[in-house]
Amino acid sequence: MGQRSGEDDPGAQFLHLDDLASAVILAAEQRLDGVFNVAPDGWVAADRVRALAGSAPRVRLPERVAEVVARIRWRFQRGPIPPGLRSYTQSPWLVANDRLKQAGWRPTITNEQAYVEGTEAKWWTMITPSRKQELALGGMAALLGGIVTTVVVLVRRANRRRKA
Repeated sequence: MGQRSGEDDPGAQFLHLDDLASAVILAAEQRLDGVFNVAPDGWVAADRVRALAGSAPRVRLPERVAEVVARIRWRFQRGPIPPGLRSYTQSPWLVANDRLKQAGWRPTITNEQAYVEGTEAKWWTMITPSRKQELALGGMAALLGGIVTTVVVLVRRANRRRKA
């Protein structure tokens, strides 16, 4: 997620570590044999993931340009997905948990909860409302101070030109 911003982004599933651990314990205790998918029920639509992430809409780039940008971002450690794996993010990879549920496992954490818990919060979301207000007031004071200084400088220059 986050590599493409078109409306056709695939849905996603997010598994919480506690649910994975409970599935592994169940498999070991019951000696389950075969392949069992471990996933929460359902999935999260891409627009919902973007809303949870608080990400701003991005301009969708042509495929070749997006590949180049992804490689550059990865090279400078700014991209979350290695260039060779990008194609795997363009289609949904959703798995069913029905076999594991038949064995008695139940997910306890939703996709949305797992995403929120597993995603590092942006620094500005950690600021308290009163601190945000203080920062906004400080920014306004700095802006007004800059405007006043500019006006004073312009008036002084105009006065000097008139006297000259």
